[in-house]
Amino acid sequence: MFRLPWWSLSAFKDKLVLYRDAATAPCVKEALLEHHVQHRRSLDAHIDKFVNQHRDGFAREIGKLMRKTAPDKETSIQAFEGGLASLLGGLYRVFEPAIERSRQDVDTPTALAQLRSSCGGRLHELEREITVPGRAT
Repeated sequence: MFRLPWWSLSAFKDKLVLYRDAATAPCVKEALLEHHVQHRRSLDAHIDKFVNQHRDGFAREIGKLMRKTAPDKETSIQAFEGGLASLLGGLYRVFEPAIERSRQDVDTPTALAQLRSSCGGRLHELEREITVPGRAT
């Protein structure tokens, strides 16, 4: 399977970091950025679907947390925050497989082969240059 090393194309929130040789080749840069956009669209679609599926249950659980009584304000706040953290952690664990599915939806063997051969194969050349053992970049 086609995988560029982590330093060649990395996403942090809405910032993209490209390996310097990839960033200086306009065609490669454009191909990688378009691939990133496809990942963003896929993940956004999975997020929308997940939120729609879990919205009502989440609202019910928040309501339960808000109705719990406690002897004082501080204890009430701590109980609510603890319950919310547990609820969000559980939702994230359920969502993790959707994150992987969103990646797999974009990174099909066919799509990765097309990406690799784009720009006259320059992306594939960069991949080989980056992954040569002993090469420091």
